[in-house]
This record gives sequence, structure tokens and C-alpha cells, in this order.
Amino acid sequence: MKNVSRKENIKCVCLYLRKSRDENQEDALQKHRQRLVRLCWEREWEVKEIYEEIVTGAKLDKREEMLKLLDNLHLVDAVVVVDLDRLGRNDIAEWGMVVGAFKKAAALIVTPSAIYDPRDPTDELLMNITGAVNHHEYRKIVSRFHEGKIEGTIMGRWTNGKPPYGYKYLKKVYDNNGKDVVVGEVVPHPEQSIIYRMIIDLYLRVGKSTQQITELLNSQGVSSPGGKLWHNNAIHRLLVEEFHLGKSIFGKTKGRWDKTTQSGLEIKPRSEWIVSKEQSHPALKTQEEHDQILLTLKRNRRKPVAARKGVYPLSGLLYCHQCGYRMRFYTKDRKSGKAVFTKCDYYGPFGKRCSQRGAEIKDEIYAQIVSKIRDEFITPERLAGNTEQEAIYKQKIEEIKVLEKELEKKAGAKARAKMLFLEGIENIEFYKKYKEKYDNETNEISSRIRALNLETASFQAISPEEMKEQINEFIADWGNATTNQEKNALFSAIINKAWYDRDRETGEIIIYLEYL
Repeated sequence: MKNVSRKENIKCVCLYLRKSRDENQEDALQKHRQRLVRLCWEREWEVKEIYEEIVTGAKLDKREEMLKLLDNLHLVDAVVVVDLDRLGRNDIAEWGMVVGAFKKAAALIVTPSAIYDPRDPTDELLMNITGAVNHHEYRKIVSRFHEGKIEGTIMGRWTNGKPPYGYKYLKKVYDNNGKDVVVGEVVPHPEQSIIYRMIIDLYLRVGKSTQQITELLNSQGVSSPGGKLWHNNAIHRLLVEEFHLGKSIFGKTKGRWDKTTQSGLEIKPRSEWIVSKEQSHPALKTQEEHDQILLTLKRNRRKPVAARKGVYPLSGLLYCHQCGYRMRFYTKDRKSGKAVFTKCDYYGPFGKRCSQRGAEIKDEIYAQIVSKIRDEFITPERLAGNTEQEAIYKQKIEEIKVLEKELEKKAGAKARAKMLFLEGIENIEFYKKYKEKYDNETNEISSRIRALNLETASFQAISPEEMKEQINEFIADWGNATTNQEKNALFSAIINKAWYDRDRETGEIIIYLEYL
């Protein structure tokens, strides 16, 4: 009787709204709200609060409205939802946490068809059975959703929400026997596509750097993809993005990026990407332009003129640990002779200078770097990493060989189709159909081969013995080096980047090395 009384004495409630992953209607939440508000009005319940969750499929700790609801359960008699699965179905453990919170607060759960009391053993059993079924259904939906994205990508459809800069997603509504059918397509954005082409031309034809392009766009008041100021890393991402070649790509990453922890997203190997077989949308750059961009980025690790000449031992190698930009060297005349200093000259988009403190670079700094190289260059981690990289390199070489054989097969098949047409066995429609098929497949394979060749071009396998010999030669040559140019050449053969930092309190200079 006590349980019946609790269910019959509901007076104050809150609503929790969250769209399911399998609900595509844009007005789904509005319909749910109207339905639940009407239910509360009919039963004369006071609605104290409405919690509306925008995200779908997120973990419990990322559902802000749900967390607020759980904190405020003690303020209401019940929570009204469209279905139990709105409270959670991603994870059985999370479902247990939600039920536990309702038990602790003695709050009921109301759906349009039932009222559940988590403290009642029978209701708890029903809820747990429903939760298990919902979790199973959720896994099926996720699987279908993932498979649908893969199939859509293969068929040349865009399946990833908002397309990259330069494009827009255009929805068209058609009437199909009285029902509205929404069909979407990706088309060039009228303004952004022009800006994108300008970026490509500035980089390839004018020879502007990513930083120069960034400054130019900001000075002209052009907004970035996020509607803010441009940064050169955004320009870099646009330059290397393959979507602008006219093909949809799915599965480049795994997981979900967490802004709080700055982690959670993993870049998957290119071999696992799903690429559309045919052109899915208008291309904004050619394959030749894309290849040239990759080559330019790879070969032109731009250095100032002084750095190319090796005026200072660390010319072109020293970078600011705070902002990531290259440090500048300059000299000052002193009674004892010329002194070498370094400083960071980077200015942000608003003209604010990097706060990194410069310093005089004395011989002690070079001695510290040489000592770090001697102690750090050969480590179990680097040896293991080198072995792993060599294995990846061999795997890519084998993949190139397989793809080249596949190209030969495609060329032979295309030639046979042409021969059947020339001999009158098949008609022109047959030949056109198979020619288009083989050309598309050949272009895709050729693109993959070009990408693999770029990835393997600069690889050099070094054995542990060669690494030891290299470091011994470096130490010996450093002791004999007399000019800055010689020292710069020695550092450049070992170091990819040297990261400079200076302690604000002690003034101590700290150098972190990144090896080739």
C-alpha cells in the first residue's frame, strides 16, 4: 500500500528531454516536450524544471543536464521522461549509477505508460530488464548507424554532419506520396570556396607561407571556419584535407575528442579509412595540386636566410616552448666581444607578443645540449620506436607492390574491354561503362600509391649499431668543430627541433630535444 500511495501522491515533477540517436526529426525534442507537458497537465502535476539535453550518445559524465538533474532529484517527487532509455542505455554500469541516484533521493520515474519506483524490488527488476534490453538495442542502433555511414561513404554520400570549410550541406525536401523526404548534398559554399581557392593559389603559385596567408586573411577581415581569427595550423589542415578532392572519407579517427582532458581522439591508419569510390561532390583542388602541397610541406621546412647559412649553432633548430614558433638570434657588442642572444618574435592574431623571455646563449648551453644528446639519443624507447617504424616502412613498401600489381591488372582488364569493343563483340555502351569503372578504380589506386610514396620517401632505417656509431662520430666531430656553420651542421644531423623555455622565477634556461 505504501508503494501505491507514493505513486498516487506525485505533486512536483521535472521533465528530462533527450533525443535518441535513431530519431532524425529536427522537431523531435519539441514533440516530446509537448507530450510530457500535456501528461503533467492532465494529472495536475507541477513542473518544477525542464532539463533538455542536446547531445546524443554521450557518456554520463558529459551529459550536463543529466548531471544537474541527478543533483536536484531531492527537490521533486518524480522525473518524467518519454521512455526509460532517455535516462541512459549506453552502458550497464552507468544505468546502475542512475538507478542508484533515484533510490537515494526516493524519486520516482514516470513514462507515458508506467510509473516506476526504484526502491520497489518488482519495479527495480522491470527497470533493470528494460535497461538491459535498451542497452542491447542501443548497440544494434550504433552498429546500424556505423554500417550506414560506411555504405553511404562508399556510395559517395556525405555522412559526417557539417562539411569542411569551402562547402555547405544543402537540404532539399521532396514530396513522396504525401510524405516529406529530405535529401542532402554537399555543394561549394559561394563565399568560402572562393577563399579556399585563394589559399591554394597563394600557397602553390605565389609561394606564401601558412603564416603569411594567416596574416593576409586576418588583415582582410576574413573569418575562419569557426567564425574567429585564422591561425596557421588551420591553414595547414585545409591544405592537406583530402575532402576537397571531391571524395568523401569516413573513419579517419576513433573515439571522441574531450576538450577538458585534451585527449580521446585517435588517428586511424590510412589503410582503415573508408573512401568513396566515385566523386561525391565537386572538387575544389586537383590531385596534382594536392600532391604538390604535400611535397612542398614535406620538403620546405622553411628557415630564415641566416638559418640556411648556419650563422649560429642552433640556427633553424631552436623553437619557443610556449608558442611553438622559431626563436630568432641576434648579437650585441660588449667589451669582451660579441654576445649571442635569442628571443621569440611571435605576435598573436591580436598583435600580442609571446611572453617567453629571451636570454644570452653561452657556450654552456651548447655543452648542455651535447650532454643531453649523449645521454638521450640511444634509449630502449628510441630503439623500439625505430624498429617499429622500420616494420611500418616495410609494410608500406609491400602495399605499394601489391597496388602496382593491381594497377597492371586493371590496365589489362581495360585493354580487354576495348578489344571486345573493337572486334565488335560488345557495343560502345559496354566499353564506356567498363572504361569509367576501371578509370575510377585506377585513379583511386594511383592516389594511394602516391600517398605511400610520399610517406616512405624520407624514411631511413638505422640499426642500433649505426645509431651508436652516429652518436660517437657526433661527439668526436663536435670536439673538432671550430665554426658555427660546422656546429650547426652537426646539430642538424641529430636534432629535428630544440625547444627553448626559461623559468620565470630562476631565469634558468631549459632545453628539450626532439630528434630526427
